[in-house]
Amino acid sequence: MIKKIALGLVAGSLLSGCASQQTAMDFSRFGDVQLGQWGGGVNAQAVKSVAFAHPSAGDVDQDKLAACVAENVTNRGVTLSDTAGSHFGTYTGNYYQQSNQHSVGGGSVIVREGSGNIVAEGITEYSASALVKRAVRFTMTAQLGESGNVYRFSNLEQAQLNSGAVANSGFDKIGAWQGANPDLALVSLEQLSSNIDNCIKR
Repeated sequence: MIKKIALGLVAGSLLSGCASQQTAMDFSRFGDVQLGQWGGGVNAQAVKSVAFAHPSAGDVDQDKLAACVAENVTNRGVTLSDTAGSHFGTYTGNYYQQSNQHSVGGGSVIVREGSGNIVAEGITEYSASALVKRAVRFTMTAQLGESGNVYRFSNLEQAQLNSGAVANSGFDKIGAWQGANPDLALVSLEQLSSNIDNCIKR
C-alpha cells in the first residue's frame, strides 16, 4: 500500500511538471518578447527573442558603438560539467565520483557592422539558486536611431554549468515556463542592454 502511494506521488509530480511546462509565464514587464513552440513533440513554448528599448543617445559614432559592444559583450567558451556515472561500490560501499567536463562555444563578439547598427554574438550568466548557475548565449542586434536605441537578442539558448548527477545535455532553448527561469535569463540580457546603452551615453 505504501509503495502504491509513493508511486502515485511520483507520478503526480511528474504530471504536474509536464503541465507546468505547457503554461507560459507572463512576460509583459519585459516588453517585446517573442515565443515559439519548443518542438520535437514537446507541448511547450520557448523564448525565441526579446528586445529592449532605450531613449535615443543622439548622434553616436559607429566606432563608439562598436567599442561599447566589445567592452560589455563576451563570447568566451564555457565549461559544462556533471558527475553522471558516479556510484557506490557494490562490495566496498565506497562512493566513486566521476567528473565529466567539456568546453562549448567561444569566438568573435562582433560579426557584422552597418550604419548605426551592430550584430554581435555572446554569452552571459545568471544564478537560479545558490547551487544552480546557467549560461545564456545569444545573437544581439544593436540598432541606434532618433526614436530610440533597440537591443534585440535572438537565437536564445541556455545551459546549466554543472548539472550534478544528471548528464549535462548542454545548450537548449529557454523554456517559457517558471521552472526554466526564463525571467532570470531575460533580466541578465536586460542588464547587458543597459550596460551597453550607458556606455554609449557616457
